[in-house]
Amino acid sequence: MKKNLSQQLLLGLALFVTFMFIQRQFFTPDEQKPAAAPSPETGAPMASTAGTANVQPIAGTPASGSTASDNTPVKKYDSIKIKTESYAAEFSTRGAALKSYTLNDFYNLPKDSKSKERIPLPVIAQIDNGALSLALLTLNINGKIEYLGLTDWKLVQIPEAAEAIDGVTRGGKELKFQTAIGNLKIERVYQFDKDYGFKTRLDFINTSATPVPVSYNIAGPAGIIPDDLDNSRFGMLTGISGSLKDNGEIDITTTGLSKLEKESTFTHDTPNPVWAGLHNRFFTSILVASRPEFSEKVTYSKLAAEPGFAENFGEGSPWVASVLHAHKDQARVSIAGKVFVIPASSKISHDYEFYTGPFADKYTEAFNPMLKNIVPYSFSWLGPISRLLLKILSYIVSIVQNYGIAIIILTFVVKLCLHPLTRKTITSQKKMQKIQPLLKQVKEKYKDDKQKQQMETMKLFQENGVSPVGGCLPMLIQLPIFFALYGAFSRSFSMRQEAFIPGWIDDLSSPDSLFNLGFSVPYFEWTTFNLLPIIYVLLQFIQMTQMPKSDDPQMQSQQKMMRMMPLVMAFIFYNMPSGLVLYFVTNVILTIIEHKMLKRDDSLVGGDEATAAAAAPSAVPAGTGITSQGKKNKKKKK
Repeated sequence: MKKNLSQQLLLGLALFVTFMFIQRQFFTPDEQKPAAAPSPETGAPMASTAGTANVQPIAGTPASGSTASDNTPVKKYDSIKIKTESYAAEFSTRGAALKSYTLNDFYNLPKDSKSKERIPLPVIAQIDNGALSLALLTLNINGKIEYLGLTDWKLVQIPEAAEAIDGVTRGGKELKFQTAIGNLKIERVYQFDKDYGFKTRLDFINTSATPVPVSYNIAGPAGIIPDDLDNSRFGMLTGISGSLKDNGEIDITTTGLSKLEKESTFTHDTPNPVWAGLHNRFFTSILVASRPEFSEKVTYSKLAAEPGFAENFGEGSPWVASVLHAHKDQARVSIAGKVFVIPASSKISHDYEFYTGPFADKYTEAFNPMLKNIVPYSFSWLGPISRLLLKILSYIVSIVQNYGIAIIILTFVVKLCLHPLTRKTITSQKKMQKIQPLLKQVKEKYKDDKQKQQMETMKLFQENGVSPVGGCLPMLIQLPIFFALYGAFSRSFSMRQEAFIPGWIDDLSSPDSLFNLGFSVPYFEWTTFNLLPIIYVLLQFIQMTQMPKSDDPQMQSQQKMMRMMPLVMAFIFYNMPSGLVLYFVTNVILTIIEHKMLKRDDSLVGGDEATAAAAAPSAVPAGTGITSQGKKNKKKKK
């Protein structure tokens, strides 16, 4: 009996050891795994000057083989709350990471909203179970990977801005965590002395008598809550990163998170990434590295909102649920670092800054110069024009104190600046209209000789001072300005929740909503009646009646097609920001007035050209120029 018991004990022990081995090898936590760090013996390149510039020797070197850990049990804290003037943040000992971040100065709904509760704007929250922001995901020590993203760290100190926790030292502006792996001690420090964000530092302390090669993978923001229901090009959730080029400039890379529908991860492989993050239409969350030479690549990993996630927001739950329904793509961004060596009995510190606030140049650049001009208003080469127009708009707002009125005034200013181009367009159209009978005669006379027809047509253009592209070129020159305005008004943070006409246009960054339809329009999912786009379409039809009519069947066919454009624009503009549509409505009104004034101005066309059309003969005599024939007729009239 005793023998059987001994055998059972031995068998049980063997099974237990086997189980622990299998669990260790095959069931490690599901974290991102960087490439194995090369050991000193492999001859692979180790840390550059970046790995030694901030080395600090430490006193009291322990003997080889001793441990930096005091082996005391780690107490878990899942809600370490920090409150500052601009934000409220919540941290966890799990991964020594950020759990949630809410902006105090901005709200999910405009001031005059009465139907829903107006709550401070949550930007970051634990969207996916186990995925926290700023966690140290993996640590590679001498080629051995340690997974720290789900490990609880020891809470050492909380700042004065934190809610008191029994048994934990409170004071200063620092939140401090510690953990240890063998002879490597790691401290995680957060410093709360900046608006819309904070500083964080990783201290790697080698307590052994030998150098230790290390690399790690650190998380940036893990998911970002959308600001509104807009899921268009401007409202789409996006991954954004900046890499330091040799000339000191920042190369910005952006990728829509919708890419994660087909791929579980995607990477920005640009060298020396200095910052990486996520942004919605008006807010962004970015991790900035002070030493980009340590950084190797930026990776975005797919997240999925866990069931009941929105319920964590209490009275704001309906709003969070609705915006998450519109934006199902979520990701956690991480920065993988290069290998660096910690000398024996030394400490190396890596500093970061974490910005979470308005996605606006004024705020990001004030936080860190590396975040200058990161808002992609339009094409990169149009960015300066968009920023100039927004500065002019801000100046006008400082005088009139209303963004809607300021947009109308800015439209007038732009129209005034573009008036010379418009004048050239109208002049070209009037000249072209005057010589239409002559063009028809040329076409009829040389209908069997296309080359001769083209030569005589160009000759006619030249003698009458008409450019074939005279009507189009000024419009093409104006296009960059229109694109710049389009981007500026669609992404301008300053217009967020700004009202123009209360009860109708309550938020210039959203579609104007006169009333709810009570149903959803199939395919388009329109639920409100938006008046501005309809006004725009009607004005477009009125403007088209001012366009010169042509006798050319081909031109007539093109004009018929152009009459459909206002309807197409109606579908495009229907859910566009009302501030943008207000600009185009005002622009059409000014264009109609401008065209009427210019068409009454006979000085736009010279006398010879005007007379040429009126005196055109029914047939073109052989060997006689069209314009010279017109001039002869003019002399006879005299």
